[in-house]
Amino acid sequence: MSNDVPVQSSYPAGVFRSRLQNVRSLVVLLRAIQFKERAVCTITPNGLKFSVEESRCVQAHAYLQSSLFQEYQFDAPISSINSQENIVFGVQLNTLIECLNIFGTANLNQLGNTVTTNGTASTMPVFKSQTALVMSYEGYGANLVLTLEDNGVITVCKLSTFEPENLLSFNFQEYSITQKIIMKSEWLRDALSELDISSEKITFLISPQPPYFRMSTIGISGSTEMDYPRDTDVLESFYCTETMSNSYKLSQVQHALKALVYSSKTSIRTNEKGFLAMQFMIPAETEISFVELLCSPLEIDLNEQEAQ
Repeated sequence: MSNDVPVQSSYPAGVFRSRLQNVRSLVVLLRAIQFKERAVCTITPNGLKFSVEESRCVQAHAYLQSSLFQEYQFDAPISSINSQENIVFGVQLNTLIECLNIFGTANLNQLGNTVTTNGTASTMPVFKSQTALVMSYEGYGANLVLTLEDNGVITVCKLSTFEPENLLSFNFQEYSITQKIIMKSEWLRDALSELDISSEKITFLISPQPPYFRMSTIGISGSTEMDYPRDTDVLESFYCTETMSNSYKLSQVQHALKALVYSSKTSIRTNEKGFLAMQFMIPAETEISFVELLCSPLEIDLNEQEAQ
């Protein structure tokens, strides 16, 4: 297949137009946040962000930098109803993923070679066939148009867009970061997979002294505690200014498992208010992409905080 999508010159640019040679990197990031039916898409001069929110207590964001695309054109009009800088709309996430995988070239069972990125081994896809994508958006109220090409076969999908959901602002960066841990994703993935699902909450204890990092749950079958030593083989980076213990709804933290399937490293941060931010490093074909999960602690009423 040639390096260019054959149909790229036939579609009007509109306010946004991008070209991606292999659609799989986009599909992987979208699947990592696929726990709600609708997502909010934010288009900026620097890239795309897809966001989902559940119960106004947990959010997930998938970031696609403009450098991930072979072509990226952003020309939002000043009269954009959202802002002069960004375009924001809602889209059916499940439908978007199905359309992107219409040729079946982004399936999970097509994982292949193991490559090393910054010393971390990751499984990367090897395709005999790759689906190229041109994604276009003409402006407020227009469809999101996906033009997909695989081995000379072209399919055009037009997805309805919606008024975006009003996402809650977690204001995570407004408060001091008290703990930060970077660890291999496989360690966290195994831990979350083995926890007692009958438990309603999970507690993160992070301390400058032993046990350093502990995850614990209490369920029908008893209590579970998992301790991680301050060892570079386990915790690649460890920063803690004070001992803090915060609890979160287990079902919401377990949304991280979707991203952990693909990620090589995970950053875990908590701020002085107890909010949790988990950032997942996901290797793509040409660079690293990120997915972020934000959770509020159980004792925080976010609606009350937003009103203040």
